[in-house]
Amino acid sequence: MIKNSILFLFVLFVLSSFKTEAQNSIVRQDSLFSHIILINGKSEIEKLNLLPETSTLENLFLEVSLVNFKQSKNFIQNPVCIELERNINGKTERLEIARFFLPWFDKETDTKALFTFDISAYISLFQQNTNLYIESNNTKESIELNLHFKWKLGHSSAKINRIINLWQSGIKGFTYIDKNNSINKQIENKTITVSKEIKYALLKIYLSGNDIKNQIPKEIDCSKFYFLNINGKTVATRPVWRDDCSLNALFPQAGTWNHSRANWCPGQALRVFEHFIPLGADTTLSINLHLQEDVKKTSRIQSYILSANLILFEKAQYRNDAAIVEILAPNKSFNHNRYNPICGSPVIRVKNTGSDTLRSVLIEYGLNKNTNNRYRWRGELAFMEEEIVYLPPLNWYFYDQNNKPNEFCVSIEKVNNKTDEYEGNNVLTAVFNLAPVYPNKISIHFYSYKAAEDNILELVDDMGIPLFEASDFVSDSTYTFNLNMLPGCYEFIVYDKKGDGLYFPNEKNGSIKLFNTRTKEELKDFEPNFGAEIRQQFMILK
Repeated sequence: MIKNSILFLFVLFVLSSFKTEAQNSIVRQDSLFSHIILINGKSEIEKLNLLPETSTLENLFLEVSLVNFKQSKNFIQNPVCIELERNINGKTERLEIARFFLPWFDKETDTKALFTFDISAYISLFQQNTNLYIESNNTKESIELNLHFKWKLGHSSAKINRIINLWQSGIKGFTYIDKNNSINKQIENKTITVSKEIKYALLKIYLSGNDIKNQIPKEIDCSKFYFLNINGKTVATRPVWRDDCSLNALFPQAGTWNHSRANWCPGQALRVFEHFIPLGADTTLSINLHLQEDVKKTSRIQSYILSANLILFEKAQYRNDAAIVEILAPNKSFNHNRYNPICGSPVIRVKNTGSDTLRSVLIEYGLNKNTNNRYRWRGELAFMEEEIVYLPPLNWYFYDQNNKPNEFCVSIEKVNNKTDEYEGNNVLTAVFNLAPVYPNKISIHFYSYKAAEDNILELVDDMGIPLFEASDFVSDSTYTFNLNMLPGCYEFIVYDKKGDGLYFPNEKNGSIKLFNTRTKEELKDFEPNFGAEIRQQFMILK
């Protein structure tokens, strides 16, 4: 059964005043801040002390919401870096804890952009007076942001012994196209000595390419790899490239928001590369990060913005422990709008937070705290590894009209057929909206303005089995498909192979709509500037 819900405690900072340079002073006992303004691309919160040293936290999150900013007429890359300043061995240094990229709009706007960061690895840095710096390369226009720190009291999976800053390029990045100064000469090798009580290391790499202004990078020229070498061995190779910008939760946007780029997308948080390293008997780590060179000199990447932090952990606090990390669906959170609402399988992320290999988890879940559904996940996860889990579908629509479900609950009951040693990370809830109810006879109206060969229409059931598909369309044509469906849960999907939806700038657009076949009532009018795909789950009750 679900234990009493563990509520997230949070601090909501209140705006007080700004210094001339847009620096925000903070005294924990007097006032705290959330609303900040970047002037000339910079802002600062001084003497930030979120927590007393006696507090023990399970996790710490930072949510950044965009309040207002005016986009220049040229759609350029606008990274925003958030850094903590600390004094170590008499020297002051900054550690990056978050990075995101401003969305593309052609006018001043109040957006729904929300960027969420798990900064649990940096909890210890918030238990002392520290300065928080926010910096952007947008120095001409002011940017208004809200910062919202959230945390949950409890115990971490392993005690953090030390945090080491390995590289820090700053907002301008390390030069990439300078023939006389190779980027790999700028990224120095690091040697770290670790004590015997250190059992694990987590390397967090913040890396994105800084494009030449107003030019769309081509994958063949600009998609590069980095190679991580530890103690002379290549332990990881990763592409510094994002080909999923067209699935951005923030859509539509102006400009070419949907194009692939060097590990960044307009209106999205940076994808941080994480490498978890069991140390064993090693007491010295020789770390080398090598970026693929631009041999043909065709890249449109000017520089790479790089920072990297090495977090050293002592032994895991528990042997058998698993955590529910996130509820992906059902969830009304803005960042999950692409795949919500649902009437099919709930989707969660599970993490092994114990030292023993995680081989099975007994999960209970349900609606409005009625968690009478059970599912046993089986697999193999090492310490700190995680996996997305699809749970069997629920009966979403068997409810009293006056008591519609709006909260999904999930909990862990058993780990490796044993009692979970730490219950604090076992329970999670999410508020959601129900998927719409449609009549059993609906009509699909599709108008293909241009590039119709890129589009595919598909209808699947709650098991993902295709029931209807249409393709090979002709441009500037209208299509109608009439469907007669049995009761159940369905998902209608529109795909676009090139990732630009049905949208054509400065021209008319294609369209896709759903209608009630009998009454001709419009049920859904899909946004044409949707990128690579757009989805809608719905129920047929009779």
